[in-house]
This record gives sequence, structure tokens and C-alpha cells, in this order.
Amino acid sequence: MVVSISYSEVEQYIAHHFQREITFKLEDCSQLNIATPLKVLGFTKYISINIDVVKIENARIFLTYSGKLGIDLLVNPIIAFFRRLLPEKANFIRTDTGNVIELNLQEIDELQSVIEKMDLRSITFEENSFHIEADLKS
Repeated sequence: MVVSISYSEVEQYIAHHFQREITFKLEDCSQLNIATPLKVLGFTKYISINIDVVKIENARIFLTYSGKLGIDLLVNPIIAFFRRLLPEKANFIRTDTGNVIELNLQEIDELQSVIEKMDLRSITFEENSFHIEADLKS
């Protein structure tokens, strides 16, 4: 099974639900650039991060990240903020050495029934969308 989700759809969802501007830009088929504006002293500067999907194990997705402007110094505090904001979902995301972020989809209640029926195989990035491949469990 193949699912394609457009970047613009996700950008609009984030803007509507979180009042935050996020843009996605393809770097190559395995790397995606995610950017958001940050106002500093009246000027708007875009902070961006590049992510790669390294591997998928069951319902866990392992990403690596890189970026400029000390992005390493921002990732851990952002994740810590998320964990404080939603303590019941604290196990959804964690960081590891080597700029690795682990997303545990089993921690998202809304995905439980999907995870029970499907095995996630791959996530790739295309020009305008996320490309997700999964197999139905037998």
C-alpha cells in the first residue's frame, strides 16, 4: 500500500491547529528541509533543519537531522518542551547520540488500530509530498 501526503496539506494543518508557519522543501529523495520563520529584533530569519529517515523498525521511525545556526542546540530544548506540553505522549519522541530522533508511533492513540493492521516499510520524500509504503499484516 502506498500513501502520498502533500507538503502543503501538512503545512496547512500545522498553521490551522498550531498557528505556526512551516515549510517543507525536498533536498533529495532521502532528505527533507523543514523551515520556520523566527523574528529576532524585528527581523525575520528562517530556521531550518534537514531530516533523513534512517530506518524503520516496527512502529518506530529513526531520523537524523542536520542544519545551520546551532540547530543541535535547539532540537533537545524543543523536544523537552514538547514532552512537558504533552506528558502523556512523552514516549512518542526521544533523541539519541549522533543527531538521531526516534519517533514511536505506538504512543499515538489515533494510530493504534492502523499499526495493528499494517507494517510500515518506508518513508521517502518526493517533490511535493511524503511517500509512505506499508504492508497489510496477515
